[in-house]
Amino acid sequence: MDSEARFRNLLATEQQYLHLLKMAGSVGDTLKVSEKLGGVRGDIEQLQAEFAALAQRVQTAAIRVSLRGDGDVQVLGLRWRPLYRAKLSLREAADSLGSYGATMFSIFLHLPVIALWLFTFFTFAAVGWKLLRWAARVFFDWRPRSNS
Repeated sequence: MDSEARFRNLLATEQQYLHLLKMAGSVGDTLKVSEKLGGVRGDIEQLQAEFAALAQRVQTAAIRVSLRGDGDVQVLGLRWRPLYRAKLSLREAADSLGSYGATMFSIFLHLPVIALWLFTFFTFAAVGWKLLRWAARVFFDWRPRSNS
């Protein structure tokens, strides 16, 4: 698209230089306009050569498409595709194995955080137990049983 726009602009520029060439009054003006016109014509010929090369490439390009379907085997009126089912099962097994690995890796990376949470939970549980025993002794005169 850019080349086509450039080509149109070059053609318009060529027409303007041809008009200026007709109006040129001196030899110097004629030479200057002729020089510019020659450059524009060279650019036009170069773009035309590029268009021709592209057109030839497009003509020689070929696309080959082939489609085939999975062979369906019917056993007792049922569609039976053992290889397809095996492929699906293998894909699901690989996906599950990957998911398992990712989960184990995540758990391994989170072990310090899990340990910190467990430590916090058991510390609060121990402190709570001590407070309950203290409150039971102070407010309810409760004494732990002795084994003897």
